Amino acid sequence: MSHRRPELLKMRTHPTISTAPLSKAPLYARIWGVVKRASARVAARVARYQDAHAEAVLYQQLSKLSDAELERRGIARGDLHRHVWSSSGRGDR
Repeated sequence: MSHRRPELLKMRTHPTISTAPLSKAPLYARIWGVVKRASARVAARVARYQDAHAEAVLYQQLSKLSDAELERRGIARGDLHRHVWSSSGRGDR
């Protein structure tokens, strides 16, 4: 087997990989970003829930009023839902 080329028999060297510890700052920054975005979504959902609850309470309070009291306030009984949801800025449902 003397016909092998000697340059192929030489051991190849590979670049060494650094074993220095990687900085954990980028990982923490990514995790912190995920936590911040998730907390913002939760806060927005809680705010929407609070708004919807306040609208429901207002609707219940107004629906308990007599027709005369509603008329005094300038609200027709059939327009209660429009009055409640238009006052919240979310428009007609």
